[in-house]
Amino acid sequence: MLLHRARDGRARSRGRPPTLRFALNVAAPVSVRVERLRGRRSRALSAWTVPGRAGDVLVRLPDRVVRRLRRGRYRISAQPAAGAAVRVAFAVV
Repeated sequence: MLLHRARDGRARSRGRPPTLRFALNVAAPVSVRVERLRGRRSRALSAWTVPGRAGDVLVRLPDRVVRRLRRGRYRISAQPAAGAAVRVAFAVV
């Protein structure tokens, strides 16, 4: 996913607020984590928990997270309370 900064300073994806979409087999809370990537290292930018339901889940990135995004590469990981992580990479330009 590519995000672009609008003139008002907010990061946007095709003019809409950035969102994260994933699917779950069962309803379970999901821990979402955003990390900034620099070479082989990463630094945690933010983490929060969202309620998850079975099926497609669409989560809007909180404004406090979007405001901290700068040019660079990031990784979003969503970790269901019971299982393995699913990782998605994106870049802010």
